[in-house]
Amino acid sequence: MLDEKKYGEPVHALVPIMSFIRRSFHKECADIEDIMAFSNYFHQKPITLWSHFIFTIPFTLGILLSLEGLVGLVFNYSWLVHLGLVWWIFCTMFVLSVDVRSTWVLSIQMLVTYILSLYITSKYPIGTASLVLCSFAILFFDGIVLLGLGHYATEKSTPAFSPFEAVLITPYYVSLRTVYMDLFGYKPEWKKEILKRSTSERWEKYVRARFD
Repeated sequence: MLDEKKYGEPVHALVPIMSFIRRSFHKECADIEDIMAFSNYFHQKPITLWSHFIFTIPFTLGILLSLEGLVGLVFNYSWLVHLGLVWWIFCTMFVLSVDVRSTWVLSIQMLVTYILSLYITSKYPIGTASLVLCSFAILFFDGIVLLGLGHYATEKSTPAFSPFEAVLITPYYVSLRTVYMDLFGYKPEWKKEILKRSTSERWEKYVRARFD
C-alpha cells in the first residue's frame, strides 16, 4: 500500500480526498510527493514560485468570476455567488488531507478570493456581460504575469496545462514551498524529497514547448 502520509501530517479522515486527487492526476504520480515534484518541475525558479504565490488570489478570482459570469449568462443562478465558498472549503479540506500545519496560507488566500468575488459580483451582478468582461480582464492580466514572466521568460517553457495542477496543486505547492519551506525551513526532508523527484527524466515529456 502507498504510504501517503510519509512526510505530511494529515487529518486522517480526509486522506481519501488526497487519494482521489492523486488518482485523477497523471498515472505516473504514485503519491503526493510525485504530484508536487511534477508541479516543481514547471516552477523551479524563485521568480516563478513567488509570482505564482502572489497571483494565487487574482488567478483563482479570475477563474471563479469567469465561471460565475458565463454560467450566469445562461442560467442566472443566484447561488453562483457562493461558488468561491465551495472552492475555499474544498481547498482547505484538500490541504488538511495532506498536511495540517501547512493549511493556513492557502486557506486564507481562498477565503480572501471568496470575499473579493462577493464584492465584485455586488458591483457586476451574475447574469450581466459586465461580470464576464471583468473576469476576462483579470485573467488577461494574470496571463501576462504568470505565463509571460513566470513561464515563457523565466522557465523558458510552456506551463503544464493540467487543470488540477493549475487550480489546486500548484497554488498549494507554491504556498508550501515559498512561505513554509523557503522562509521558515519547514520540513526540509520533505522539500529534499520533492526536489529529488523533480527530474527531467520523469517530467520533461509533459513540456509542450521550450523557448531556449
